[in-house]
Amino acid sequence: MSSRKKHAALIIGMIMAFAVVPGGMIVDTASADTELSKPKLVNYAASGTSIKNTWKRVKGAKGYEVYRATKEKGRYKKVKTIKSGKTVSWTNKKLKKNKNYFYKVRAYKKSGSRKEYSEFSGIEWAVPTNEPNWEYAMASKTKKTSKVAVRITNKSSKKMQFQSDGWYFKDQKALNLYLNLSQEEWESMTNDQLFAKGIIQIKGKKKTIVPGKSVTLSYKTYKNGRVTKIKYTKKGIVENKFTYNGGRFWMETGWKYGCQWGELE
Repeated sequence: MSSRKKHAALIIGMIMAFAVVPGGMIVDTASADTELSKPKLVNYAASGTSIKNTWKRVKGAKGYEVYRATKEKGRYKKVKTIKSGKTVSWTNKKLKKNKNYFYKVRAYKKSGSRKEYSEFSGIEWAVPTNEPNWEYAMASKTKKTSKVAVRITNKSSKKMQFQSDGWYFKDQKALNLYLNLSQEEWESMTNDQLFAKGIIQIKGKKKTIVPGKSVTLSYKTYKNGRVTKIKYTKKGIVENKFTYNGGRFWMETGWKYGCQWGELE
């Protein structure tokens, strides 16, 4: 029904494979018990060939060490030593475009001639790309509700601006029906008919997500202009639209469905 085209499968695959990356799964035996707190790491694309890593300053730290791998459970190599406790960011340059990189960071202080370390931060991934890229999370519990939500973490180099309205589909069958309706069929269907087929109008607020930040996109479900409860399940799919770097895009996200996106024509 809508005029759009799917985006390159490479980026879609990255989003689907790493939509929720659990942090702190790898423990480095070199870490020692210390009073230094564990850094909290955030990263995102800085360009098509670079990734920016930032973390919260650790009290008492004299510096930080950044480790990198190309697989979440791969071998992590130290790629940068920061020799100031006040420096809380580092941009890794000259990386391969559209390749996954995983990072963790730890703080250190000196005790005589040796270093004492904090625990490692949670593991964070990013992809050097000029395209939009993100993590997402959705609820999996079935419930009767008038609200649906998607939490988006912007992993790209520029802000993502989301529209205030969209559609909720009870399952992929409802989504496929929506996509295959002709313009004439669409215009002839009433709101009640759409609702009965699991095609539900949703409304929220416009949201802007800057690189490295997370925002929950929350929507209310409507029938004939009134907020109406629906049966939410993990088969449900939220469709919304956003702008990025002058381009207009669509996004479909579901707990079971995964994530698909592309450019609006």
